Parts: sequence; C-alpha cells; structure tokens
Amino acid sequence: MEISQKRFSHNIRAYRKRLNMTQKQLADATGYSEKTVSKWECGPSIPPVDALFRIAEIFSCDINDLFRDDTQIYYLGIDGGGTKTAFALANQEGRIIRSLRLDPCNPFDIGIDRAREVLSTGIREICRGIPLSSVAVYAGIAGGISGSMQQTISAFLAEFHFAAHGNGSDNENLIMAGLDSSDGITMILGTGICAFAVKGEERRCIAGWGYLFDDGGSAYNIGRDALHHYFAVIDGTDSPSLLSKKLDSMHEGTPNDFIGELYSGGKKHIASFAPIVFEAADGGDKTAKSILRRNMWEVAKLLTSAAKTFPEKQPLPVVLAGGLTAQPRLVPMIRELLPNSSRFDIKILASEPVEGAVKLAMNLYSETHA
Repeated sequence: MEISQKRFSHNIRAYRKRLNMTQKQLADATGYSEKTVSKWECGPSIPPVDALFRIAEIFSCDINDLFRDDTQIYYLGIDGGGTKTAFALANQEGRIIRSLRLDPCNPFDIGIDRAREVLSTGIREICRGIPLSSVAVYAGIAGGISGSMQQTISAFLAEFHFAAHGNGSDNENLIMAGLDSSDGITMILGTGICAFAVKGEERRCIAGWGYLFDDGGSAYNIGRDALHHYFAVIDGTDSPSLLSKKLDSMHEGTPNDFIGELYSGGKKHIASFAPIVFEAADGGDKTAKSILRRNMWEVAKLLTSAAKTFPEKQPLPVVLAGGLTAQPRLVPMIRELLPNSSRFDIKILASEPVEGAVKLAMNLYSETHA
C-alpha cells in the first residue's frame, strides 16, 4: 500500500472515532456506501477529490490533514516579548532541533499586521521542509491576551493548518519553563514587567498593564528614570553625575537631537539604557543607585502582593526571566527590599522561556490527540 493511502486510512479512521461516528454515519454524510467507507479505512483506495472535500468539511479539517503523518510530529514554541521573538522547533522526543530569533511581535507595540508578518516569517523559516500539518504550535506573546487579541492570533494561527495550535501570554511560557506543575511566582523583568501568582490552575496577574501604567521595575522604567535625570541635569534642576556623563557620551549632537532619537526609537530604545544605570551604580554613582533602589522597591511590592495568593508562611519559589536578570546586583537588591525575604526562594530561569512554549505545544498535541 502506498504511503499516502496508509496515512489517509489511518487518519480518516482516527477522525471518525474522535467524533464518535460509525462507518454508516460517515457513509450517509458523504453519500457513499458503508462498504466504500470500510475500503477507505482499510487502505485499498482513496476517494475522489469531491469526496475528500466533503470528508474534510465533516471533520472540520484541511484536506492536507487527511494525509498527515502522525508518526512524525514536531513541536513549535514561540516566545514573543518586547525585545525579540524566539522560535524553537523540537522533534517528537522533545529535543530542540532548530531555533530562531526575530524582531519583537507585541501587537500593541508594532501593530497586528507587523506582528503577523514577524510570526509568519518565523514559522515559514523554522519549519522549512516540514509539512505544517505535522507541527503542533504554542505561541506565548506579550500583549497576546489583551482585549480580543487572543482570538485574533488564534485565527491567524489557524490559517496555517497546524496539527494543533494554541496561544496566550508570554507569561505562560515562563510559568511552564520555570514552575512546570508547581505553585509559585513568576516575573518577567524585561522591557516591561509582569508577575503571575500560580496556584494550581489559578493564575493571578500582577502588573503587566503596559509602560503607561506600570510604575517601575522594568528596563523601560529604569531607562526612563535615567533619561529624566539626564535632562534635569541639562535644565540645571539636578546635579551632574557619573550616570549623566555616561548618557552624554552615548549620543552626538544637541539635546534636541537626542530627544528626536529617543522618541523615534520608542519604548525599546529607552529600555536599552537600563544597563548603563547598572554600570554607573557599580561605579558608585548615588543617582544610579537611587534609581535602581526605587525600581527594585516596585519589584518587591509586586512580589509581596503576589505572595498574598498563598497561605501565610508558605515557602514560595520565585522564577525571574528577562533581560534585567543578567545584572548581578538585581537579585541581591530585590532580596534586601523584601519584607520576610527568607520566604522567597528567588531563582533566575535556567532555560529559555521559549522552551516552556515547546512544552505547552507538546501538552496541547497530547490533549487534542488523546
């Protein structure tokens, strides 16, 4: 029997059983005899094209899905943050065989059309040579659950006719990668900031309202505070510092030229100045230390709020991820500002959040093809 016939016979039988249909019910729905349906499932024949379209309609699938090779499934994880979009493709054993990084895809930052473009480019590139009907995908994207965005992105993913698809917030990637099935707290400290208290199936979101409303702890907040100080020095309302000198050396031209650069670069560009604040603090700059302390105090407040989700005195694992976690003084400063800091077991995520997205894709496929 040819490979295509084997795949078709296996898949039509699997789809029928999944819908709890009998061969006679499928025969009646397609206008063919029960004997013919039995032949399709045994493999000697493949129905004509018009019947294939009717069968795909009955099963709510694409015709390609009827010939999909379920013996070789791949798992695609997508982690879309404010700085980059990471893609990771794993084989059937869960081993990552391809990875890719592209521009950020937060639809509220760059617009849904550009977000679709980034995602489409990444999907096509990382899955080249592999039928998308043999790929299960999970996309955790910053801004991906705000408003109607989850439904919009889900409809976009459906256009690819994956073996299975799911999507949500990039925090779900971190939760899976850092906590798996355990209770605890996750926090993204990147361009933006967001924390989740995870208790069983319950998810309590703390912060993550966006740069207009979150009050500190993100690279954007730290960069903005540094730039606020820099322009206050120019205005003569604040004293020069090591931090202001470092920022002055990072651009050419007048302050107005610098302002134009900052506004055109947007949130991501402002966040890129956060490492300079850490450098200045390491050099003993009081202003930089004050900026970091204010921002880490916000982090401590969010963790304290997240802890209220759990019984008092319960030890709490805390998993941090994001660009700021590369700074050595970050965790010690957070611990110093936390009341009852011994309750919090703070660790930096050892893997990449996109690996959590791969695990979510594997779980998704397992659930939908049980």
